[in-house]
Amino acid sequence: MHCPALVFLFGAVKNNIFSDNTVTTSKIIRGGGIVGVYIDRLPSADGTYIGDITDNIFSGNTITALGAYGGGIVGADTSSTIGDIVNNVFDNNTVITMGTIWTGGIVGALNQSTIGDIIDCTFTNNVISAVDINGGIVGTLTSTIGDISGSIFADNTITARGNIRAGILYLEHSLTVTDSQFTDNIFTSLQTYDSGRVYGGAITLDTGTDTAADSEALSLTIVATAGNTTIFRNNEINDIDGKRTNSISIQPTTATHSNADATLVISPFSGGVVYLYDPIYVKQDNGAAFEYEFDGKARASVWGYDLKAAKFEGETGIGEAGLVFKPSSKSPWLVDLGVQGYVGKREGVSGSLRVGLEF
Repeated sequence: MHCPALVFLFGAVKNNIFSDNTVTTSKIIRGGGIVGVYIDRLPSADGTYIGDITDNIFSGNTITALGAYGGGIVGADTSSTIGDIVNNVFDNNTVITMGTIWTGGIVGALNQSTIGDIIDCTFTNNVISAVDINGGIVGTLTSTIGDISGSIFADNTITARGNIRAGILYLEHSLTVTDSQFTDNIFTSLQTYDSGRVYGGAITLDTGTDTAADSEALSLTIVATAGNTTIFRNNEINDIDGKRTNSISIQPTTATHSNADATLVISPFSGGVVYLYDPIYVKQDNGAAFEYEFDGKARASVWGYDLKAAKFEGETGIGEAGLVFKPSSKSPWLVDLGVQGYVGKREGVSGSLRVGLEF
């Protein structure tokens, strides 16, 4: 049983207002609750296609269904394609399902489907509720979604009666996030026994159920370009392990999959500022492992450390960057790394390491 989207098109979707719609069904939503593309049988060629979704407002919509296979608002299902999602507002929407949201509460791709980049979009004040949730706002299942840039994810409330794999973004492939904000979101699992978990806060990269993804080295790259910021702040998790914050998790959420070469690459030296106020968690087969690459020659900061050019006698430029992380999502221990570089009259590199215990 399935329910198609409110709008089911093959062309681009541009300059529309989708507001205060109510979609109620006892069936499963396939291919998005408002805008979507879905083919009922496996296609003989390239499946179905929607062009770019640009300059639209999705506001005040209420979707109630048995489950959501594609996205709760925008979705692609079964070898289908949606172009880039550009300059859209997703605000104050409610998606409630009696079962599982298999992809994303707002935007999702399922069953070898593809969605392009998400660019300059705003996702705010949305309420998502289900039994289990892969991605609270954006998610995939054996599908791909492009990179994220210039977007805001703020003040969303994601609640599951079971597990949440990612509060905001759940993807089974590598991702680059540029000039985006993830702030003041709340992710809650109401499950009271041991399997009730929120695995990741703002972003989870996971091999998931896609067995082909086992061979991919998952990598999350975070960038801020000149004059812009990327921020992870106050993303709150509530589950059986208690209340805490978490921004990034790269880990397998099923026992049969692994992230043998998972890496997190933070490249703040592109001219902007990267703030990581919330902890991060990267899990490999042999425990927790972290890899960071710093490159370029511009202002930046990580966890409040500024990278700045200062003038000393003899025209010496000094830059500083740092990072604070925990070895696991539940560990009371933290590690504070700092790196300083000098160019000009005074040249060289120095570093610092601080280990702390939170209690």
